[in-house]
Amino acid sequence: MTECLRIASESGEKGFKVIKIGLTGGIASGKSLVSSCFKRLGAYIIDADTIARQVVRPGSKPWKQIVKHFGKEILQEDGSLNRAMLGEIIFRDHSRRDILNNIIHPQVYEKINRDIKRFEDSIEKDQVNKKGLDKGKRVVVVDIPLLIETGNIDEFDAIVVVYCDPDRQIERLRKRDNLSEEKARERLRSQMPLKDKLSYTDYTVDNNGTKTETEREVKRIWSELLKKLTDL
Repeated sequence: MTECLRIASESGEKGFKVIKIGLTGGIASGKSLVSSCFKRLGAYIIDADTIARQVVRPGSKPWKQIVKHFGKEILQEDGSLNRAMLGEIIFRDHSRRDILNNIIHPQVYEKINRDIKRFEDSIEKDQVNKKGLDKGKRVVVVDIPLLIETGNIDEFDAIVVVYCDPDRQIERLRKRDNLSEEKARERLRSQMPLKDKLSYTDYTVDNNGTKTETEREVKRIWSELLKKLTDL
């Protein structure tokens, strides 16, 4: 765990500072809950899963590449990707998962960077217009499931990992996606174990307990982030 928080963007003349937080975890670990907590506290949220859906819209270049590699059978009637079918394919075959990731991830990170730039520009505009800057409005949280796996952690000022025990992940995954235990375990095995991600984290959210306990963890981290902004 690193102790210092790097500054993603700062302007000595205008006096604003923006920090980028990479939020990650594993399947059914509770990232969506944590992300929603950060949003309520005031963070600007960028969701990589949402962007991933946008970049593969029918007719786009990534969409064409995916159809070329996986065949038209992975398309739904409206031409959009059948994500459930694709999921079944890549969870069974790691080589095909790598093909899909290599098509989508560069597009996703490009869009994330554009969104962050727009966020930073809006902060600068507020400062120029003398609207004042609430510290929480200078935090952008980017929710990226495969942040560590794609090797992009150095792009962020701090990493937050949402953790829960594997058995709890399986329980939640089965309930969420109506999967058999075997299918749930297969999907879990296809990902980097959560315990291995903890060595990369600056902050850990333990999501083994209740929703209230998780929210309390997020608030604690939020307070620490704002204190670091104050101290800078």
